[in-house]
Amino acid sequence: MKNMLITHTDMDGVASAGLYLHVTGISDYKVLYAEPYMLNEVLKKFIVHPPKKIAVFDIGVNPGVFSQVLDAVSNLRAKGVEIEWFDHHVWEAEWIKSLTECGISLFLERETCGVGVVAKHALSKKLNASPDFLENLVNGVCGGDLWRFDHWLSPFYIRLVRRKDPVYWKNIVLETISRGIYWDKVFEEKVLEEFEKELEELSELSKNMDVDTFEANGFKIGVVQVKEDVENSFLASLVLSRGGLDVAVIVSRDGKLSLRSRNVNVRDLAVALNGGGHLRASGAKIQIPLTVKMLTTLSRKFLVEYVAGLIKENASHLKRLGD
Repeated sequence: MKNMLITHTDMDGVASAGLYLHVTGISDYKVLYAEPYMLNEVLKKFIVHPPKKIAVFDIGVNPGVFSQVLDAVSNLRAKGVEIEWFDHHVWEAEWIKSLTECGISLFLERETCGVGVVAKHALSKKLNASPDFLENLVNGVCGGDLWRFDHWLSPFYIRLVRRKDPVYWKNIVLETISRGIYWDKVFEEKVLEEFEKELEELSELSKNMDVDTFEANGFKIGVVQVKEDVENSFLASLVLSRGGLDVAVIVSRDGKLSLRSRNVNVRDLAVALNGGGHLRASGAKIQIPLTVKMLTTLSRKFLVEYVAGLIKENASHLKRLGD
């Protein structure tokens, strides 16, 4: 195996890796889908039997695992592994300095999404990419990932690949994009299925939102458990709008948190919880105590209440955008 692609589990990550394959023409590759909090473990796997090249897409650095990521990168570079990293999340200057000093090629752009970073920095490898393909893929994916929804494809793309989707489906989307195809009949069928399940779930939510709301540090915050058939960004938007809230926190039973806001910097809170991301959309992975896990099997309110308490303790990290 010559090339290992490590990419995020959402549509932006899948599209980033797909576009990279399209513009580079690489055929000998393997793809792994990963979350930021597990990147250290993923990289360690390749130290014993390293590939010739590793490319990382749409994955930022979480402070809790940065030192381990740096150690893994250092070991891989010492073995002659070429590393390219394309990302659009917020990075600390120390992280940038430490990783670039290891000799990796780091491409960071804050004003676009992951696939936009690849389009800007990898496109020179293949100059005959279709402008129509690039315009629709980049603007469509970025519109959804950055929560702008300013392109007709954005609401479809954000539903096309969800983190819960199986690897085989993500591979289908990635391989389709790698062939220079931004929309396909099979994509349409998948999105229609997602719409139907989402509408059913939202109908139930309209009757009972089951949100734990509170005020902390001058902000109105709501915590709700993840809904299997509703994308987190859409669930957060509903929670924010229905409750007139500043911040929405979506929690999974395994401790994954998605933080969303329209007017508050939630990244600093995510970093305090060893996560990271964007100013308006960030995430973290927390440890859920065994007692809370056990009680949650009886009622999900115990999980929501535990997370609400954790957010209250760390609410001092929330700041209104522009302050």
